[in-house]
Amino acid sequence: MKKVNIVLLLSFLATICLHAQQRRVDMELVYDALQPVDTLPIGSPIPYRTILINHGPDALMAGDSLFITLVDNSANILIMPSQLPQGDSILLFDLVLNYSGDTTETFNICTKVSYDPNHQVLIGGQPVLVGYVDPNPDNNEICSQVTMLAEGATAVNSVGKTDFGFRLYPNPYSNGNIHIENDKDYTIQEIRIADVMGREVFKLTGNDQSSVSFLLPDYISDGIYLLHVLTKKGEQVLRLQVVH
Repeated sequence: MKKVNIVLLLSFLATICLHAQQRRVDMELVYDALQPVDTLPIGSPIPYRTILINHGPDALMAGDSLFITLVDNSANILIMPSQLPQGDSILLFDLVLNYSGDTTETFNICTKVSYDPNHQVLIGGQPVLVGYVDPNPDNNEICSQVTMLAEGATAVNSVGKTDFGFRLYPNPYSNGNIHIENDKDYTIQEIRIADVMGREVFKLTGNDQSSVSFLLPDYISDGIYLLHVLTKKGEQVLRLQVVH
């Protein structure tokens, strides 16, 4: 009976150790200088500053291993040099990428962070998970759609797969009216403009017309915006650059 009790006690202690060792760390990657949708002239350097934020609730500890997948799909192991508590951030990379082509090209720049959830040690003869788990892995990868624009070329405005043939000009926009036109039978029910974080900044009714002109409000600052053109058949998303 004592033997059974000892085995049960060891099992119980191993379970306690399991919960004590396993931490919960919500990691998020962000680009510091690169926009989710960005257009740069050919010859410009591409800033590649990647920041890791810990949203907790537990800390990343010195010695924790991070597996980083870079833009070229190469995998790197980063050993945390020091503790990263909840709410703190660390600069992972501060690099400059170069595009060697001479024609307009659009491509994705992605970075991903992950970890080994199956790393184990033996405690009381029992395998116990150590390290941490991420309760929100959806924000472990970040991508930016970059267009390198040849001299004299115009960026492709349509974002996504749906294209109803709407044209947006002037783009980049600085002042005056914005014009949205369509030579097909699609009519505009509504127009919504959102920033790159998805926050709506402007909306107006299209009155089922195939073309619309409007003045952009002064409070909309410089940057990249996504302009949603809603029709009865669906929506087309256009990329708008504002430069005052």
